[in-house]
Amino acid sequence: MPARVTEVKCKRCRTVLFTEEATPLLSAHGEIRNTSENLPCTANGSEPPCLYISTDTVPDWIKECINKELWTKGKINCQNCKSRLGSFNFVNEIKCECGECPVPPIRIIRSKVDRPADSLRNSIV
Repeated sequence: MPARVTEVKCKRCRTVLFTEEATPLLSAHGEIRNTSENLPCTANGSEPPCLYISTDTVPDWIKECINKELWTKGKINCQNCKSRLGSFNFVNEIKCECGECPVPPIRIIRSKVDRPADSLRNSIV
């Protein structure tokens, strides 16, 4: 049986943005998120609003956005519908909610994307 590909899609237009196999999502502490239960920082006990991407595995289309802004800071928009999906900030270091670790500089807003793992978990709850 072939490995299952986990696609991350724009919630507005359903365009595939990237796969988690090629671009693993990270926790606020920079660790690869294996499951949706692998919460990034339990400082406040709620699910975090952002997902993070490593600069080593960033998709080409996001890298183009970053290069356009000269690796400073800016917004990440869907290639298809131009809906805002997240942001990047290489200028200011931001700490996670527990205050221990700097978060990765490339952020995707959880509510702006669809992930099969998130919808499966929401239907179980």
